Amino acid sequence: MKSLAHNLLLLICCSILMSALVTAISLYGSHRSAQSTESGLLAKDLMSDIKPAPVYLIELRLVLSRVVEGTLSVDQADAEIKRLSAQWHQRVDYWKSTLPARASGKPARGAVQGGDGDD
Repeated sequence: MKSLAHNLLLLICCSILMSALVTAISLYGSHRSAQSTESGLLAKDLMSDIKPAPVYLIELRLVLSRVVEGTLSVDQADAEIKRLSAQWHQRVDYWKSTLPARASGKPARGAVQGGDGDD
């Protein structure tokens, strides 16, 4: 016949096991949440850095406007365009090497690979 002490011991053991299970699930969820946050921040940085490259586009428009106005020669404009293009391609190369392998095939990786128009 089961005694009260035996039932209490069984109840305590079950409680400890359930507490351990809940703790393990919480730690796993916390770890996954941290990974998602890191991935989101990386995607935000990527998009703000190279898509749609607003600073480079604004500078390029300024260079073209100055050529049309005649305040900048075509040779100087060509050099500026090459400089801006080189800066943008440098950022694309940085992000191609910085993105983790798990981003392969995801939109963030495609944004870098398809973003420069040369691929």
